[in-house]
Amino acid sequence: MKVLVVEDDTSVRNTLGMVLESFEHKADLVEDAECALEYLQSTWPDVLLLDLSLPKMSGEELFEQILIKYGRVTPTVVITAVQDWFKSM
Repeated sequence: MKVLVVEDDTSVRNTLGMVLESFEHKADLVEDAECALEYLQSTWPDVLLLDLSLPKMSGEELFEQILIKYGRVTPTVVITAVQDWFKSM
């Protein structure tokens, strides 16, 4: 399975990549929403692991941009380490 990991924290991103590869998945790692949009121009993953607290463009905004640009979004797993994020919902 091809998994796109969008995570700005280098250690978290690399750890997720190692775990996915240990289960024989192809992990493509990017650090922000802009890189993810660039990646999607040429490759479509089977699954998206998406950090909500990205710099410049949030994970929510990236999700919306993918939907607007492509009319669909690959199955997405939302990840975040921000504890206060859920309180704002």
